[in-house]
Amino acid sequence: MKIVKCLCLMFFMLLFSSTVFSEAHGNNAMGGGAPAINLYSCEVKDSAGHQKSLYVPRYYCEQIGGKVIF
Repeated sequence: MKIVKCLCLMFFMLLFSSTVFSEAHGNNAMGGGAPAINLYSCEVKDSAGHQKSLYVPRYYCEQIGGKVIF
């Protein structure tokens, strides 16, 4: 009985892993997600006046009044 359960488990793992693999490589090997955006280190002061370093897109850093560190 243990062997049957083990074989069933292995079969389902094989079945689901092949399904995930085919879905991930269906759209030019990109997985159908959004394209990547470069993140930069952004130095910004919070409301208390403390300096914080964030990793955000460049346009967002400029919108919040931060300084982009390349």
